[in-house]
Amino acid sequence: VLPGNVAVDWNAFSECGNLERVIISDGIKEIGQEVFYKCTNLKEIEIPASVSKLEDRAFGDCFSLKIIYFKGGVPEFATMHLAEKGNDGPAFGVFDGVTATVYYPDDPSWNADTMKDYGGDLTWLRRLYIIAEEAGIEVTDKVYVIGSGTDATIKCSGAAEDFVSLAIDGKIVDPSDYKVESGSTVLTVLSAFLDKLSVGDHTATLNYTYGSVDTVLTVIKKTEETAPGTNPADPTKPADNSGQAGQTGSADQQTGVRKSPQTGEEQTGSTWPMTLAILGIGGTALLILKRKTAGDRS
Repeated sequence: VLPGNVAVDWNAFSECGNLERVIISDGIKEIGQEVFYKCTNLKEIEIPASVSKLEDRAFGDCFSLKIIYFKGGVPEFATMHLAEKGNDGPAFGVFDGVTATVYYPDDPSWNADTMKDYGGDLTWLRRLYIIAEEAGIEVTDKVYVIGSGTDATIKCSGAAEDFVSLAIDGKIVDPSDYKVESGSTVLTVLSAFLDKLSVGDHTATLNYTYGSVDTVLTVIKKTEETAPGTNPADPTKPADNSGQAGQTGSADQQTGVRKSPQTGEEQTGSTWPMTLAILGIGGTALLILKRKTAGDRS
């Protein structure tokens, strides 16, 4: 583990053939020239959002490096030309000799001008993860009350143009039962479809051209306690919503990514639950948001 209060200087881990895994802590601002040069067993690397510059051949000739994650916007990719050293020949790139898949976040700085090979052979894919209204909070459970008439909305970091289909419990859902908005995927599952689901947990899978991501949809029965404008203790009295507390409980693991190398991501951290009550004509829908921190690469 490289702590965030150190400088990763030139050639620090060069030719460390036994180095297989490195955790670069958030706070490190620059990865210097040839820091991981010829670390031939390094298989995966995560670049934290704090890194603003990658020097030439920082990961040069890391022939086993197959997965690269960027957590923030585009850093400066420095290039050293042999001519600068008084020699003739090509330039040195950050990823010289590397063939890898690079996952980048939903950030406008990543575009056709910045997603280049940088000396290697890189395949760029937008990272898939479920997102919520609040930045950084991931939806792992959405609770739908049968008969509430409220549609369920799922947001994903994947681009809508790459979206292929929605599956519930492994069965493809007819496109007439949901809507997809452009940009980052905003998928709205219609209440008429949700009312047909059985009570319990259901796995919703968003399929893209290059991978898929899951979230859990929970369906519960409508009861007197969930009727709007009533007090569960006495249905004849108006509900007192002052001081309403959020629910607590353990969260499921981070949404699983299938059909792509993202499946192997580590999942650690704590859970911060938050409950929102959405009141409307005909019923109540409950949306449970569970926050993941650390290790989610989101």
